[in-house]
This record gives sequence, structure tokens and C-alpha cells, in this order.
Amino acid sequence: MLTITKYSVTARKTNSSLQVDAHTRGIHNTLDEPKANGGTNTGLNPVELELGSLGASLQETARKLSASNNLPYGFLFMQ
Repeated sequence: MLTITKYSVTARKTNSSLQVDAHTRGIHNTLDEPKANGGTNTGLNPVELELGSLGASLQETARKLSASNNLPYGFLFMQ
């Protein structure tokens, strides 16, 4: 049987320019824009966060596929 995990993140605007505080499970992340875009450069912007999420997902997929195919795996570098 397939188990579906429910995820939940709360994102709230702070008093600092374009800064947003995102949190889940007691973990806080600051999202922001570079100063050139009107932010304060204190965190990843939403696009950078999404690209990082994709990278993390690909790392996990590569790790699982290498294990199931008896291939050595250290890390996957993406830029």
C-alpha cells in the first residue's frame, strides 16, 4: 500500500524588506532577495530554494538507485 506523506510549511512575511520566515518541524529558513532586487540578501530567494530542493531530490534518487544496482556512490555535483 502506498503511503502519502502530508507536508506543511508556514511562510510569514517579516518586517525586513522582502524577507520571509518559512518554518516546519521547528526548523526555520529565511527567504529573501538580493539587495539588487530590493531585498536584504539574508537568505535564498524562492527560485534558488526551489533549485536547491531539486538538487536534494536528485541526490536522494541517485543514492537509492546506486544502492539498488550495487554501484558506488559518493555524491552528485550539480551547478
